[in-house]
This record gives sequence, C-alpha cells and structure tokens, in this order.
Amino acid sequence: MILSPAEVAARFESLGGGGLNANGWAFGCEFGFFQRHHGVDPLGLLRWASIAPVDLLRGLLCQFKGVEDEAAIEMREHTDWDWGVTQKTYRMYLDHSGMRRTEVSRDEAARRIARSLGRLRERFIEDLAVGEKLFVYRTYDHTLPEAALEALSGVLKRRGTGTLCYVQPADTDHPAFTAERRHESLIVGRIDWFAPQKGEMNYSGWEAACRAMLQV
Repeated sequence: MILSPAEVAARFESLGGGGLNANGWAFGCEFGFFQRHHGVDPLGLLRWASIAPVDLLRGLLCQFKGVEDEAAIEMREHTDWDWGVTQKTYRMYLDHSGMRRTEVSRDEAARRIARSLGRLRERFIEDLAVGEKLFVYRTYDHTLPEAALEALSGVLKRRGTGTLCYVQPADTDHPAFTAERRHESLIVGRIDWFAPQKGEMNYSGWEAACRAMLQV
C-alpha cells in the first residue's frame, strides 16, 4: 500500500533541531512546517523547537522535567507582531507563539506557554513510552558524530521503543532520499537540501526522505 503524503508525515514526531545563525540556534521548525503543508498538525513538545543536540540529550535524560516552569520562560520580541519564546532550562527557542504582542501581555503570554508546555511534556512522555512514532531530528549546519547519535538513540530506547531518525544532507557516498538503519534505535536518512540553505521550504525533499526512512 502506498501511503499518502499526510500518512507519511504523521508517522514521525519532531525532536526539533536546527543550527546556528547570527541570532543563535534557529530553524528547528522546518519539519513542523512540512507536516502542516500536508494537513498534519500533531501536538508535540519539540515540534517547533530549535534545540542543540546537547540540550536535547539533557532534556531526554530527565524527560524535560521542569520545562513548564514559568520562571524559566522568557518571551522575546522576535517578529513584527507575535511573541517568540525561550525556554531557558533547555535552551529551547520557539520563534513564534501565535500570540500578538499588542493583545497579550508578556506575563500572560508566559503563563499560557507554561501551561501548554506542561501538557505537551505529558504527551511527549507518553509518546516516548509507546514508541509508535519515529522521532526525527536534524542539524542543518553540521553533522553529528557517531557518539552523539548513539547517545540520543540510546536514551530513546531506554525511555521506550522509539527510533531516532537523524536526517543529514546527501553526499557522494550517500545519495539523497536513501536511508540506512544503523541498529534497532537509529536510522540515518539523507535529504538533498534543508530550507535555510535555499531560503525556501523543501516539502518534496522531506517527503522523499521520510519515505526512505520508513522502508528500512
């Protein structure tokens, strides 16, 4: 049976990701937009998060305990109209909250984000334990070493039966839209390019990369 693009997108849950730019860690929302493009809008703690590998690992190890602590939430004037969010404990950056700064005060926005993160954390812990989804992560400006991939996939395995799907750019030896299962808890997939590299979304590339990862 051939899965529709929406069915493909729904098989995965984002662990965020991204890379460094002039403003810090960013562009972790790319996979979330890919899902939305295909009409899939799952609830996810890290779906829109820009988060470095070391902070992701730290969060996974303690199941993101305290992520809902309002004192650790900083609202940022990131765009022209809405609040951006920094969760300082895990250095998670969310460029958009959807709350207009002209309509929602900084303190009220922080309270709402805190409540939301608490609910999403509970859902995330359940998803890790069930292990039905593939957890996708990517770093667009560098490739993670094997030790980092083993650490991340290892903690997913300890929390349940989840599989880490790490997506990186294609190279001479690894064509785009191919995937390799390194072991039970780790798949490495290849994509032709990431959005920040061309300044536009690569919906077709993500779909092809995800289909490849589902086949291994």
